[in-house]
Amino acid sequence: MSGLYAALLTWATLAGYLWPALRLVLLPQRLAVFVLAWSFDWLPHHGLRDTARSNRYQATRNRIGRERLLNPLMLWQNYHLVHHLHPSIPFFTYRRVWLRNEAHYLAQEPPLATAFGRTLTAAAYRRARGLPPPAVAGSGRRLEFHALRVADLQRLTDDSVAIRFAVPDALRETFRFDAGQHLTLRAVIDGMSCRRSHSICSPAPDGALASPCAGCRTASSPAMRSSACASATAST
Repeated sequence: MSGLYAALLTWATLAGYLWPALRLVLLPQRLAVFVLAWSFDWLPHHGLRDTARSNRYQATRNRIGRERLLNPLMLWQNYHLVHHLHPSIPFFTYRRVWLRNEAHYLAQEPPLATAFGRTLTAAAYRRARGLPPPAVAGSGRRLEFHALRVADLQRLTDDSVAIRFAVPDALRETFRFDAGQHLTLRAVIDGMSCRRSHSICSPAPDGALASPCAGCRTASSPAMRSSACASATAST
């Protein structure tokens, strides 16, 4: 390719067509490559640590909104997650496929952003689109995750700990519980989304929120405590 470019420039210079060649061939080509790199590579992937091998749902982001502008400008790469999951389908079907499988994609918590780059959570996307929150399997309750700080860890046995969460005042009503209720803890471990349910062991009038993680060494291992519980997302 370098030899062809050199030959083209040499011929255009000798024949007196250098400026038309630059204007009609080389400059548009370079601009097209820049737009492609910007829309197909940088915008969907920058700032993300996962790869398609570690977590294919977390390796790229969709840019939501302003589709009438972004679809033709980015050749539908604003829905680049669909390209990662289904690389053989035509690019102009990406948004249609996204809408058809929206509930499944959102359940994987993919990275999302607005047309202007503001980060969106899956819950914020559902609210913006007027979609219902996901239902908890086997019940009529709705599952919504909140980030909670771990206030204390108490080792109960060799393979279990009791985790106490600090519930901010703004979430007191959300996390008001009755005896027998449970928490669903969520974390991304080795690139995989992991959810586990644990009973609440605090007395209901106590106001604290504590849950035992027992019966599995992975659940109480230092790696699990630091990656899952220290950034705990929980729901009643």
